[in-house]
Amino acid sequence: AIVLSTPILSLACSSMGPNTHAGVIQGVDTKGRTLTLIDSETGKALTFSASEAQISTLRPNERVVIKFRVEGEKMVAKEIRA
Repeated sequence: AIVLSTPILSLACSSMGPNTHAGVIQGVDTKGRTLTLIDSETGKALTFSASEAQISTLRPNERVVIKFRVEGEKMVAKEIRA
């Protein structure tokens, strides 16, 4: 039998390249400085830390591409393109 395992956290959408995710914004928390994205490839919710300036104009249901870096257990947005 063949057993396949799936990593708990994908480090990128395979079609977007390393450290990049694309999808639809599920929610924006300006106080907590986070952005939750529904990944277009996996359909899973991913949460990114981001600066207030990066997320101040973003809204739920907006399509974005996020380039990020990993810091410990967190994904930190470096660039967000609508």
